[in-house]
Amino acid sequence: MKYPTFLLMLLAGVAIALIHPQLTTAQTTTEATAASYPASERESFVNSCASGRGAEVRSVCACTYQKITQRYNYEQYQEIYRQVDNGQDLPESIRLMIRDCRQENSSLLN
Repeated sequence: MKYPTFLLMLLAGVAIALIHPQLTTAQTTTEATAASYPASERESFVNSCASGRGAEVRSVCACTYQKITQRYNYEQYQEIYRQVDNGQDLPESIRLMIRDCRQENSSLLN
């Protein structure tokens, strides 16, 4: 399944996180199961997110995917995709995940 608009928004979020790492942090923890995601979704997400951007960004994309699957079940993820595909901004919670992953992988990005 391809997510061009969603991934574009995700990449924009990664770019924002790379440029503005000092964005505020506020993330609640919820129990969501990664098991509800199709096995191929991780590879598709990471490949699309990091396409042409190198191993450093790939690590941030993989980390972001992991955080998304820990917080949102697959149905919630699909709803976020639909909202972004319909022109809404990437949710703040996901932008924060991207920022956190960027910080966690900062040694690779410098």
